[in-house]
Amino acid sequence: MKKGLYLGISVGLLVVAGALAALFSGVFSSSSGASFTATLKGAEEVPPVNTLAQGDAVFTLSADGATLTYKVTVSNINDAFASHIHLAAAGVNGPVVVGLFAGVKAGRFDGILAEGTVTAANLQGLLAGMTMDRLVAEMKAGNTYVNVHTTANRGGEIRGQIRQVVP
Repeated sequence: MKKGLYLGISVGLLVVAGALAALFSGVFSSSSGASFTATLKGAEEVPPVNTLAQGDAVFTLSADGATLTYKVTVSNINDAFASHIHLAAAGVNGPVVVGLFAGVKAGRFDGILAEGTVTAANLQGLLAGMTMDRLVAEMKAGNTYVNVHTTANRGGEIRGQIRQVVP
């Protein structure tokens, strides 16, 4: 009788431990709070652009995974009119999936070009109608890049592949 009771308790504890492990592995392996960065250079454009302009983009996913805050900072850039996240691997041009900046920064500009928040409602092109999880998965896989378009280089003057920041 005692053997059966101990066996039952042991099996019960194993089941509870397994359930807790599954629950917490999902919590700790989620993307929430993840950070990403991209270093923007003319050499990364396809084809490469000879420019003194450069920049960086920083992204932080909210704890609930519903929003992605961003800041795009540039220097030495002239007549910027747009910045986007595109969907493509390094060395390949791809479609826009998120707009980051649309406007005109006439003349030379140094500083924060754009900052804001992306939600699923902002996804466009191939990601339109999808969840933020899909964008984040593409970012983690290295399949997204940021670029800044100028009047001199309408296809993009500086570009950088988005990479996850590993703590």
